[in-house]
Amino acid sequence: MDLSSAAIGHSKFRLSGACRFMTRAAISVRGCALGLYKSWPYIPAFTWLILITILSFASSFNGNIPFDQRTGQPFVDAALVMPFWGSVIEPFSAVSHIILGASNYQITIISSACWLFAGSAAVAFVAQWRRPRQSYHVRILRILTFAWGSVILLAWYLVFVLLVPLPSSSLVLKDPAAIVADLHSHTVASHDAIISEQQSLAIHRDRGYGVVAWAEHYPAPWQSVISAADRAKDLSPKVIPGLEISISIDDRNYHLLLLRFGPDVPIETWVPKLIDDRALRDFTAMIHAAHGVVVAVNFKLNEKDIDRLVADGVDAFEIANLGHPWMSPALHTAMVKAQNSHGVGLIAASDWHGWSGFFRTWTVLTPANPNRNPADEIVDALWGHDAKRIVPVVSQVFYTPSIPQSIFSPFAEASRYGSQLQPLQLASWWVWTLSLIWLAGRIRHVRLSPARIFFAAISSVLGVGIMFRGLELVMMSYHGVPYAFPLKVGLVGCAFGLSALFGAWWMVKNRARAILVAPDHTPA
Repeated sequence: MDLSSAAIGHSKFRLSGACRFMTRAAISVRGCALGLYKSWPYIPAFTWLILITILSFASSFNGNIPFDQRTGQPFVDAALVMPFWGSVIEPFSAVSHIILGASNYQITIISSACWLFAGSAAVAFVAQWRRPRQSYHVRILRILTFAWGSVILLAWYLVFVLLVPLPSSSLVLKDPAAIVADLHSHTVASHDAIISEQQSLAIHRDRGYGVVAWAEHYPAPWQSVISAADRAKDLSPKVIPGLEISISIDDRNYHLLLLRFGPDVPIETWVPKLIDDRALRDFTAMIHAAHGVVVAVNFKLNEKDIDRLVADGVDAFEIANLGHPWMSPALHTAMVKAQNSHGVGLIAASDWHGWSGFFRTWTVLTPANPNRNPADEIVDALWGHDAKRIVPVVSQVFYTPSIPQSIFSPFAEASRYGSQLQPLQLASWWVWTLSLIWLAGRIRHVRLSPARIFFAAISSVLGVGIMFRGLELVMMSYHGVPYAFPLKVGLVGCAFGLSALFGAWWMVKNRARAILVAPDHTPA
């Protein structure tokens, strides 16, 4: 009897202990769930950190290898290297790397804006819809306001990126004698450029280029283009003077680059005559006689134009153009076929007019004589149709995506971006994110809205940067440039900068009000 009572007592003790343990566990789980519930805005941040960490380790931090645009295969003789300060501010410039690094950034910008609007509206819907004190119309208005506000913030960011050159990757070759060239760029001598000669040299030099071609839009005076190249002859990178002309033959419009063809060619006399194939053949022969080179820009080209232009004397084609990233499979195949059969060169060019400082196209040449001027080596290789020494290198293969690829391009490009991160860039993400989460806690502790404070800070940085660059362009116009385009861009930039600063002021004015509130949760 005593043993039975002891056994029953022992069972009761174990049962009560189990109940206490389960109660404490339930309380702990509830506490964790409540903490997670209160910190729901941080979940996407940690999800993103974990995702890019997995992608970076999965690629063994070797995702920064560029590609040969002709074959689509990795160009293993080089690597893309981000400067130190670029890695430090990586989280801030990440959106530009995701969008501008896409196979077709124009499509990605549109798709990203649409997804951002839809995603922001969905988040606002979840946060606002169950608040019983608000009317139906007020909730709809707040959802749309938040969604459009997110798109406007993206627009400010893109304007900032376009006007303010952020650090960008450089192409670093294993062969120190190899030449890296950008054979299609512009300065303010063109009617639609916003970059001076000195700024062009500085940016190209920082991005690792050894040669740059200033192919100014005709009717830029050819003598002035030659004079600008002469002024930079002792500087780095080496400059190839050129012109970009537009001609029409049989209702087909072609843009041609004329590189270093000498001062005695009567361009003004010839350009109006280029209305048929015979005239174009005579013209290219004259350019070749002056040891110049003719390159066809890929703008609006189709596969049927390739053989025609080869027969008319064109020396090379742009198989990649950052300013015009559209590249159909048929056009790509026709260009590669022309190189294999006729020895014409295929180049990758930026067509840079001063917008952003992001480069992802390089023409790499193996020099025949490393001791010669690299600009001479480039021109001679194109003039002699020595295509085997020329490689068009890109950070991401250019192609025209399908409709499903266009729709989901932001997600595909985000995955690509994560796989290309290097250790310092990944560490920058972790340090910045954890620091901002800690700062958000401090801000919340003083009863302010962290989201509004952060948005105000971002808008202020964007606004100030856009304003300064806009004023710089206005002052550039004041000191004298051939065209009014920099002045117009500068004034528009100042307007965008003021709007961003106004947005920052509005956020600060309402700094104690939360932008969004979790369902059924009102901040203290």
